[in-house]
Amino acid sequence: MDNGTNPPGIILPKHSELNAEYEEYLLVGIVVIIGEAMRMDEGEWKNTLYRPVEDETKAIQMKAIPYYAWCNRDPGETLVGMNG
Repeated sequence: MDNGTNPPGIILPKHSELNAEYEEYLLVGIVVIIGEAMRMDEGEWKNTLYRPVEDETKAIQMKAIPYYAWCNRDPGETLVGMNG
C-alpha cells in the first residue's frame, strides 16, 4: 500500500540514499526506511519478450516497513527482497 502495485518493479540503485524514520502514528510507532528508488514503467512493455530496463524507469520515493507490520494494515502487495 505504500509503494503502489507491482513491488517487483521497484529497483533500488546501488548508491541510493536511505534514511530510517520513526513514524509514531503507524501501529503505535515503528521505524520505516525511506529512500529514492526507480520503478519500471509497465506501460512501455508493449508485449515484447525482452527490453532494456534502464530505458523505461522513473524515479520514485519508496517506503519500506518491517515485515511484521505488513499484515496489520490495509491490503497490499509485499516484497521481502528488492532488485538492485
